[in-house]
Amino acid sequence: MYYAWFVMHSVVWSTGHLRRQRTGGFLCFSVIPLQVVNSSERRTDLSGIFGELILGRRFLSLDEFEKSLAEFQKLSCTHYVHTYSKTIPDDRFKYAFVGFKCTFGVNRTRPGLKLKNKSSKCCNCSSSFRVVLRYSEYIIASHNMVHNHPCSRVYMQNDPWYRRLTVEEKENVEPLLQQSHSSDEIIMHVKEKYHKDITRIDVKNMKAAVNKGISSRRDIFEFLKSRGKLMEYYSDEPIRNSLTRICFATYEQMELYKQFPEVVGIDLTYNTNKGKYSLFQLLVTDNFGRGRPVLFAWTRKEFKRDVVWILECFRQIMEDTSKTESFIMDCAQAEIAAVKLTHRQAHIVLCSFHVCRAFCRKVSFSKHTLHFIRRQEIPL
Repeated sequence: MYYAWFVMHSVVWSTGHLRRQRTGGFLCFSVIPLQVVNSSERRTDLSGIFGELILGRRFLSLDEFEKSLAEFQKLSCTHYVHTYSKTIPDDRFKYAFVGFKCTFGVNRTRPGLKLKNKSSKCCNCSSSFRVVLRYSEYIIASHNMVHNHPCSRVYMQNDPWYRRLTVEEKENVEPLLQQSHSSDEIIMHVKEKYHKDITRIDVKNMKAAVNKGISSRRDIFEFLKSRGKLMEYYSDEPIRNSLTRICFATYEQMELYKQFPEVVGIDLTYNTNKGKYSLFQLLVTDNFGRGRPVLFAWTRKEFKRDVVWILECFRQIMEDTSKTESFIMDCAQAEIAAVKLTHRQAHIVLCSFHVCRAFCRKVSFSKHTLHFIRRQEIPL
């Protein structure tokens, strides 16, 4: 206990948590140390603040304990997760005992599972405590408040729980998630308004949660039409009035094509969905040399008539495709024949990778020969 007429606010808060009370005619200050850091061993001891806020108290309900735990985690910049417990038929307490462990000591990867280049926040922190129910009260049975990592706001950014938005914050951000396509814009908005540093993965997960309400085909098509142009084709094979072709492009993709219309690449990918539809992508190359998709199409088959339908939709959606001088594609005969029919003025360029692979399959060359051929310039 320290008796003083004044205390420097900045000094106190850099060393611990300030607690104030009056005793007689004096104003008494007590400093609760938030953490004691051993720089040589990178250890952080939170026994002081834990003993003041939780250890010496008895909690008459689970809600009361959770409020104290939330206050402790906020002041100490920590997060403890529920690891084990035993439930009881009591609404006020709910558990006979509960175990908590530091989030940086919980490894959620199953033992024996090998993941390549998979980073983990787990650093085997041993800090934990156990809460038990005795005589209608929660007390701390055992605890270990020594962490093997810094307990700071900057370090806690590695924990998704610390970046999590509240229910009210999510409702305010939801319109931006539906309208904005830029993750950086959403990240900056959350940082400026709520002072939380979320990541691109957090934005992706929030967008997925927002779009969970779209379940039926009609809802999905209405959602796509609100963002661009959608075309559908129904056939009587294999089932009457069945959807066999879909073509879609956003308004941003249309503007992108108008900027770089000279060369268009056609890419075909298999096994991208449960319906076994083939995915066609029409791509352009931007100023940075990156391939950017300007149209997506799904078809049940890959015949000439299917590719012709896609290119006709491409012409209708983009309104004018006369500026396209070349089409780059693999060796598929259906794609070559379709381009010759719909864009007779355009040149057909075969992808060098597919040409080398087809050539080496015909002559049965080895992998070393294939690598040598790829490094050479092959005029087409």
